[in-house]
Amino acid sequence: MTESTDRDKTGFALLFGHLGPLAKGGCVTDFSILFCRPGAGSELVAHAPYHPIGEPLRDPRPFEVLGDRIDSPFFTADVAFLASGGWVVVEINDGGVSGLPEDLHPRELYEALAL
Repeated sequence: MTESTDRDKTGFALLFGHLGPLAKGGCVTDFSILFCRPGAGSELVAHAPYHPIGEPLRDPRPFEVLGDRIDSPFFTADVAFLASGGWVVVEINDGGVSGLPEDLHPRELYEALAL
């Protein structure tokens, strides 16, 4: 295992940008979950902010390339808003995803998956 450097710590801090009012405990507030289905066009079937605060993901299309890179018929991706104004993938298929974000109705997701 390698030692953590100051550069690593700075990169980690920049990755999560501003943390907002839930910063206690290191919560990320600018966080969306993506539901993806590979195939023609690596289709992103649904997305929603995980917390109803922070910057919303207005254009999820740049993340559709994940379907070409991940060998799975269905996966989730957690993405976070950067202080610089961009987005970054934080996790793929996080085992802690046991429910849907508040803003994503289950019917919307299941109808998209059924097509």
